[in-house]
Amino acid sequence: MQGRIIQYCYFSDNYWMPGSRNLYRGLSLGMEKLLALSGLDWMGRDNMARPRKYNTTEEFEKQVNLYFDSLADSDKPRPPTVAGLACALGFDSRQSLFDYSKDDRFSYVIKTARLRIEQFYEERMAGNSPTGAIFWLKNHAGYTDKQEISGPDKGPIQTYNLTLEEKEKLIADEISRRSNK
Repeated sequence: MQGRIIQYCYFSDNYWMPGSRNLYRGLSLGMEKLLALSGLDWMGRDNMARPRKYNTTEEFEKQVNLYFDSLADSDKPRPPTVAGLACALGFDSRQSLFDYSKDDRFSYVIKTARLRIEQFYEERMAGNSPTGAIFWLKNHAGYTDKQEISGPDKGPIQTYNLTLEEKEKLIADEISRRSNK
């Protein structure tokens, strides 16, 4: 990493250390160019991106399919996971998989893979213990619990703006009605 030799720079009454936000105030155009050439951004982070592992859709799709095939081929079938897919593709984190999904060349393959994972967990919901599948679907596939509240005959709930005296009278009437039963 060639840019790491720049540890401290002095300019415009500011000492700059990598990660310091104070740098930008005194940054001159010449220093911006120096940082750009060194491979660092203005906060001192390495600006040189790691080369992509996959450059073609076909190569990427082949590896994704190998991952799903490997799950079924083992003695004890394993569930598909996003983290497992990221590891099988040789990524360091799930974030790399999400980064690839922003590239039009790979987004369809990743959407299809996530759909296959979602299908697995949907099918698990029909089993004896769907709790884990429900958790996964809510947290990773956008599923939610839906609760509908309605009034009589599935109509809207009626609301009233009552005075304090009217509320007290309704409560007293309800208490007397319940005590007469």
